[in-house]
Amino acid sequence: MDVWLKDEFKKLSKDQLVDFIHMASKNFWTLQNNWMFHIERRFGHDVAVELDATCYGRAMEVQTHRLKKFFDLKDDKKSLIQVLKFSLFGLYAEGMEYEVSGNRVIRRVRRCPMQLRRLEDGLPELLCKQALASTASKIARSINPAIKVISVMAPPDIHPRDLWCETIYEVK
Repeated sequence: MDVWLKDEFKKLSKDQLVDFIHMASKNFWTLQNNWMFHIERRFGHDVAVELDATCYGRAMEVQTHRLKKFFDLKDDKKSLIQVLKFSLFGLYAEGMEYEVSGNRVIRRVRRCPMQLRRLEDGLPELLCKQALASTASKIARSINPAIKVISVMAPPDIHPRDLWCETIYEVK
């Protein structure tokens, strides 16, 4: 980061920095939503979902490596949760839940701004299960190859209105 920009950030209050980070995450998701909408419109839903799984999965894999370095994370459940919370998606989605049960970590999204926006615009749900499965496995593998994704629920799966997706990780 350029020195002048770092100096500008230092002038901001903690609340302003938090708000800026949230806005930057929303800006990323605005780009993601627009990219998906236009790829889907031009090339069809199947191609859009395939490209989303490839690009988003790779982005999250890189993000995981950066977060591990930034927070000096290990290869355990606590580190997995930390990465999930501080990922761009974790910063943007509302109603995120994390549950630890034995050797499992469960991540749930109760409100998905991207899906809700699509519905507001009269579009069908994005069938994001393939992208989520790709992303989840890359995050897990980047933290610890022994972490396995044992279950992914996301559209096109049937889901209740208050649960858009759920991923269950097993940490051995």
